[in-house]
Amino acid sequence: MSSFFTDDTETGIGLGGDASVPEVLPVSEAPSGAGPVINLVVVDPDDVARGRLTDQLGSDVSSFATIEELVPYLNGEPIALVLGPSCAGDGTLSTVERVLNGHREIGAILVAEELTTTLLQQAL
Repeated sequence: MSSFFTDDTETGIGLGGDASVPEVLPVSEAPSGAGPVINLVVVDPDDVARGRLTDQLGSDVSSFATIEELVPYLNGEPIALVLGPSCAGDGTLSTVERVLNGHREIGAILVAEELTTTLLQQAL
């Protein structure tokens, strides 16, 4: 889980000590000259889908069942929000839209089982 959302002081992405993979630090601890660190967050109410996405994205990922669970942790740092497939059909997109409008530091990616015209229009 990302250190951004926990009190865990462990840093790095834990891929078996591969020296070619840079250590991930919170923005406040990023070395000078380094680009901004973006926190990666997965949101999906389905435990299996959320777990699968989290596993695929790596160990430095935070996950929440709902967008409402994420809101208390928002502090202005950049976030790439990955919305799982369950978010496409359960009304989550309207809630995400409200949160995104109030927090310009968040970018969102929707993962869908099937892209339909209706879903695309909703997501836009």
